[in-house]
Amino acid sequence: MTTLAIDIGGTKLAAALIDKNLRISQRRELPTPRAKRRMRYVKH
Repeated sequence: MTTLAIDIGGTKLAAALIDKNLRISQRRELPTPRAKRRMRYVKH
């Protein structure tokens, strides 16, 4: 079985395919897209 691992961070997005022997078979990284507007805190 192959597992997809995803890391969504503040500066980059990373993804990897991990095989049954826990080896990374493929890996990709992209910069996190910048928002056009800054997010504001939501009042509850």
